[in-house]
Amino acid sequence: MAPGPSKARGMQPTVKEGMGSHFSSPTKKRNSKRKTQTQAFVSFDHEAKKRKLQAELDSLQAMEGSLPVSSNPFVSEKQSKPKPKGPIKPVSTDFFGGSQAVNHGDYLFPELEDTAGSTPTVENKKRRTAPNQAAYNLHSKWTRLIPSLVDDFLEYSKVTIGKIVTTAPFTLKSRCLHPLSCQYKSRKIICLYFDHFKNITVTSCNCDSTNQILVRNGLFPTSPSQTRFSVSIALLDFYATLFETSCEANERYKDPFRRSLGYAIQWLDVLRVEIENRVQVSLKVADQAITAEKVKRQKPTEERGSDIKLKASSKREECSRELRQLCPACFGGEVFGTSLLDGGDFQICTDGNFHHKRLKSGGENVPFHSPAHIIPKEYVDRIGDLIINARKKTPKKRTSQVPDEAIDECEESYEAAEGDKKRNHAENRYSDMGWMSLICRHDIPLFFANIDTPGEQQKYAVALITWFSKFIPSHSTMTVLYDIGCVLDRSVQMYDILPESLKERVQFVTTAMHAYGHQWSCQLSYNPRLCKGLGLTDGEGVERTWSRLRKLIGIVRTSSHARRLWLTDRQLTAIAISHREDLGDWIKRRYHKGIKEKEERAQELVKQCNKSMTELDQQWNLQKTAQQSAPAHAPARLKKELNSVLTLQSELEAVENAIQTKVDALFASLRIPETYPSLNGVNLEFIQALIQARDLKANIRKRANESFFEYDRLDQAVGGKANPLGTKLHQHTRKAISKRAPALLRAIRKYNSCCETMERLYNPESNLPLPTPLPTKLGDLRQNPSLLEDVCIVPTDEKPQPWLVDKNVRHGIQAMLKIHRCNEEKQRLVTEANNMCCWFGREIGCVELALHSPESNLHNTEKNF
Repeated sequence: MAPGPSKARGMQPTVKEGMGSHFSSPTKKRNSKRKTQTQAFVSFDHEAKKRKLQAELDSLQAMEGSLPVSSNPFVSEKQSKPKPKGPIKPVSTDFFGGSQAVNHGDYLFPELEDTAGSTPTVENKKRRTAPNQAAYNLHSKWTRLIPSLVDDFLEYSKVTIGKIVTTAPFTLKSRCLHPLSCQYKSRKIICLYFDHFKNITVTSCNCDSTNQILVRNGLFPTSPSQTRFSVSIALLDFYATLFETSCEANERYKDPFRRSLGYAIQWLDVLRVEIENRVQVSLKVADQAITAEKVKRQKPTEERGSDIKLKASSKREECSRELRQLCPACFGGEVFGTSLLDGGDFQICTDGNFHHKRLKSGGENVPFHSPAHIIPKEYVDRIGDLIINARKKTPKKRTSQVPDEAIDECEESYEAAEGDKKRNHAENRYSDMGWMSLICRHDIPLFFANIDTPGEQQKYAVALITWFSKFIPSHSTMTVLYDIGCVLDRSVQMYDILPESLKERVQFVTTAMHAYGHQWSCQLSYNPRLCKGLGLTDGEGVERTWSRLRKLIGIVRTSSHARRLWLTDRQLTAIAISHREDLGDWIKRRYHKGIKEKEERAQELVKQCNKSMTELDQQWNLQKTAQQSAPAHAPARLKKELNSVLTLQSELEAVENAIQTKVDALFASLRIPETYPSLNGVNLEFIQALIQARDLKANIRKRANESFFEYDRLDQAVGGKANPLGTKLHQHTRKAISKRAPALLRAIRKYNSCCETMERLYNPESNLPLPTPLPTKLGDLRQNPSLLEDVCIVPTDEKPQPWLVDKNVRHGIQAMLKIHRCNEEKQRLVTEANNMCCWFGREIGCVELALHSPESNLHNTEKNF
């Protein structure tokens, strides 16, 4: 008697139709004592198995040679008899009483007769990483099907918009245009809804296919032909919305229907993109007609004519429609040519991210999506070749307010600046290394470039900038915020890596968060909080974009190249749409919270310093001139020789008479009178403390910045900015901070000691500004503005300037700069609000014209709605 169903399966409800609920067998814990590494082979032919074992035994006995068979105590008399010749055919009795000779070994184990004692080997087949012909055929079928589903999908949207979603009836029939000549086919299809399955019968004909009937009734097919399974469009919409917000899928639908659900999600999105493209084409034609009519009316009366055909200009006079649709606040205006001193027309940010890697084992797939945000790889490679050829030429002479020594130190402190030199083992494991982004000041993604090299090379940033320049007016200006903007600016000035027409319209600055990783003289020219015209733009929108995309990291790591592009591009589109809808609130928040509060606090500080805005502005210009000079940076040779001087000075107390002459010779080798003529005659001990304090402060700033980054990592979940660290990472970070703290504190104490020494030996006639001591607490150190200022080693004018000796004046200068940035931000917000109103009115006109144009694609769309 056959055993009955298990208790768990017997509890499942019985259904008369459909597939019922999915049942998963309960997992049983495996007995670890019974685990083995030996591969077992089950044989149903006992005689064949016996022959195999006998052959193995004979081979072992033949190897012994000298011992007779009967001397083996483990072999019986029956086994010692000679093996009969010829194959043995065992007799098996069938269940119906007859007997027949069956040689199971001939077809179950044919290798036992020829290769006795050998074990079968399993060949490891390589995983296919490139699409085969079947994949191309399937892609071709879907591509031909999608355009035919547009009208049916629009009809379904018209019927269901704003209404409760219902299920399809059990019988669906075609809308046959030729009922007498068409051939009808009936097909049973399983439909997947939110909480149940449903079996329906679809009757199709030559003029109305099965897939068209399904889409009209709210079901999307999982196959382009011979459809047997379909999914509710409402369910797919919910799935897509869930994925856009959390990048997670519902596991209940994933396992049983992984491939079918994947096809439905993918090609329904392709259908939506097809409809969006048709709408945009119609709106673009209407927009061109409105623009032509507007230009025609602006011409003098004698130049007007009904038969005049306006010729398209080779130079763009306004931003492209693609950019206006992404961010109307930045690109919806009509007036361009703002000076770079006022921040330029556009403020864009760029940065790279190496977490979005893709393994080579993910393979390739047939491209099925044309990305709107990702620039072509061929264009990036062409820019890379151009940069390589440009660097082979002699560098040009440049005039910059920032010394090369300062930019070299900035380049050494950032890994992104060493992208051209970086090589590692990741090239052999990963096919795609990450993304390089370009966004506007409102955090809206504009363009992305795929990084396929180990380092963040300059070709990606340059390619994004030049690609962006194709979509803006030829006379417009832009400000690019980049982590290492100072390094890229120097490269652009020294080599022809940007077109001459574009080079004059671009300025580079650093981002606000990464500014304190740069030298102070570099910040005076590249810090957005210190540069004129940039307002409150911080350039950190790229970091917020990476935060929105971080949930894709695990998904795209093992996906194919085409799917990675599709997932990232559609996610960027969703982010851009959400930010565009929030532009009005963004401007309102920035005005009330970003400007008013900061401006009021800054004005109070200006009143407390008892200086006018004009006087503070003059002091700021004097400070920049003094701190941007080349002598303010000690050369590397001077630092190297100074270490020898300081080492000998520490031993001077014990053997002062023996090494005094050597100390004098080494100090003379510094050639301080030649390098710094103004220090001639200053006390030797004071100069040593001064130069030592300058090097110590640079070291302190570097160590403190590392600790600041680690504290930011610990606090990354404050206010819901990002996910909190795990326990292990949190402990590692705390341990790293505790290891850095003693060295940082020793350097601060030594620096403060140098400050005390200089204060004791200070001669007012030297006009050297005395550095201020630093706090030993990390929290107070982070808020101390003097941390970013270098120690000045060049005497000033005869009378010390107030910005050197008066602390209130320095605070007043900071407040003055904040007031200037707030005023600039006000002007830019007003411009952006006007741009949005202009774009909105223009879009309304385009939609109305497109709806009333018979040849427009929107005309048919309007009928469906």
